[in-house]
Amino acid sequence: MKLVDLARAAAGSALIASAVLSVGAAQGGASTTVTIPMKSLNGSGQDGTATLTQVGDKVSVSVTLTNEPSGASEPAHVHLGHCPRINAVPAYNVGPVVGGKATSVVDLTWAEITSGKYVLMTHESTAMLGMYMSCGDIP
Repeated sequence: MKLVDLARAAAGSALIASAVLSVGAAQGGASTTVTIPMKSLNGSGQDGTATLTQVGDKVSVSVTLTNEPSGASEPAHVHLGHCPRINAVPAYNVGPVVGGKATSVVDLTWAEITSGKYVLMTHESTAMLGMYMSCGDIP
């Protein structure tokens, strides 16, 4: 088989595999995932990422931040809005960021959380919810 024919066959196989994965994701067979950057606010230096993964009809949110102070427990929430301007009332709790990490499943569908209406926000503490440490716009 010629090199050109091999390349065409490989491209065709990749196209078929992509279509199968898309159908699987639409049918709930494969997970859908997006990773967003978390950018520090208010001089916190707390940058990182948040990974959102479709889990059935809900979404798992995993946050990983750098430079969280030792021993801190920082609330993390999904809010309506865009960084850094948000609706102060959290829409969904992601749990406290402890040791730079937090994971929770939120009761939003994949279509809802990726509608462009939501952000992920971390706060200094439960006593200082108005002091934002990091924020990530959810596409």
